[in-house]
Amino acid sequence: MKKLKVRVLAWMALGLAPPLWALSLRTPGKKIVIEELQVGHAYSLAKKARDPAITNTGTEPIDVRLQVERPNQSQLEDGYESPPRGLWLRLKNAEIGLSPGKTKALEGMIIIPDKSSLKGGQYQIDWTGEADNKNGSRLKFSSHLLLDISSEKQSQLKMMEGPEDAHLSFALSPPQANARDVPLGRAVNLKDASGVSLKIINPNDFKANFALRVKKHTSRILRTKAGFARAPNPHFLKLRNTEMKVGAGKIGVEELQVDIPDESRYRERKWFFILSVTMIKGKKFRKKDWIIYIRTKREVKK
Repeated sequence: MKKLKVRVLAWMALGLAPPLWALSLRTPGKKIVIEELQVGHAYSLAKKARDPAITNTGTEPIDVRLQVERPNQSQLEDGYESPPRGLWLRLKNAEIGLSPGKTKALEGMIIIPDKSSLKGGQYQIDWTGEADNKNGSRLKFSSHLLLDISSEKQSQLKMMEGPEDAHLSFALSPPQANARDVPLGRAVNLKDASGVSLKIINPNDFKANFALRVKKHTSRILRTKAGFARAPNPHFLKLRNTEMKVGAGKIGVEELQVDIPDESRYRERKWFFILSVTMIKGKKFRKKDWIIYIRTKREVKK
């Protein structure tokens, strides 16, 4: 949450306390991130955003008006785009009256269209607010609602929860990878461009199933190279296979692609991506994380 205040500059210049009727309120954070959303589903804003609310921390009653907006290009957070159609957020209480010390929760619904093309996307919706009181004080504020759409079904996400089986064995090669001068604006096969691919080694005497997933977060402690930041959108890295079977004593190869929009904000960037590989045998599983470092080109030659 953040607290915003309006003060009369003339009073401050004179070294005096602001008037008692100074407008003051506490609003939702500047950025609200909601992850693992599914296409074709509707969600309560209050439940998913952990009860966003507005509190009148001033001494006078205030009126608050909210409006949902599509961000322009300069307002977008790295890795996020505007929704392709519609705004996906419907506020139930766009106009709020608040007495001093009172709080009102924001109510609304997030509605994700049922389109497979949205899977794995990250989308930004903004809302702006304006508050005023009877003395003419006015305050504007805004929040970015950042929506991450899962590329997997909810059942798949829950399938591999719980303790891992340390007796299951497999290896990943190379231990990590690097790709330099990655162009923007088109899909790039990293094996062709940089000689990069991931080998999954099954040393066991049985055929093994593997699940592959590009991750935004990990609970594991990873040591990463200095100067590299986590990729703002993990789905810039594309997998050829999300599932793979590797025979006993065999090696499976996963070829990777990157597809990064041709935008100035993504040029000359240094990112790392986390690829989670899970070995599955019946109800047992074991996970390993693999890192690939990407450097994007300064310019794109067309």
